[in-house]
Amino acid sequence: DKRAYAAETGAEGSLSVSAAPSGIVISLPMLLAMVYLVGLFMNVFAMLYGLLRLWRRMRRDALYIEKRTDGITIFIHPGDTPPYSWFSDIVISEKDYHASKATLLAHECAHIRFRHSADNLLVAMCRCVQWFNPFSYLLADSLHDIHEYQVDQSLLTEKTVDATSYKLLLITKATGYGKRFGMANGFNRSNLRRRLWMMAVGK
Repeated sequence: DKRAYAAETGAEGSLSVSAAPSGIVISLPMLLAMVYLVGLFMNVFAMLYGLLRLWRRMRRDALYIEKRTDGITIFIHPGDTPPYSWFSDIVISEKDYHASKATLLAHECAHIRFRHSADNLLVAMCRCVQWFNPFSYLLADSLHDIHEYQVDQSLLTEKTVDATSYKLLLITKATGYGKRFGMANGFNRSNLRRRLWMMAVGK
């Protein structure tokens, strides 16, 4: 139809073209979702990298490995490596192994018995999801404190270690180690003064 064609082409016989949108409009909810997903990805990546680093450090730097009949594996490391545990694995320095083996291994074995590594992993995963929430980080610190209180109380109640020697060892080790692996169970993770007070009250 000529009239329809003329209406479509216009007076000068050229096809009319509608204006293209100038740009994509990002709404506030969409922007917040993008920021959240970026933060989630970064935190998950950091957690997985930390786990890989922890696993490699345990095995790569070990001078020798001791496998116990109860399923626990002990990795003896050189230098001033702080004692810590992750599930059924324990890392201890060669110096501590020969000087304070019984007390340190009893402490880390208690962490393994109470399955504290599973708690730490669960909290780390929750922290990835709630990375924007400052209370998730406070929860992780509080959980470490509770773990140490539980282990201290267990060792002293069951008389697994000598109370005086254990407290002196806590004081000695508390000044020398930092938090090298956030998810692992460390020997001196908590407030030392609070732990000593809790042990005194719990007698």
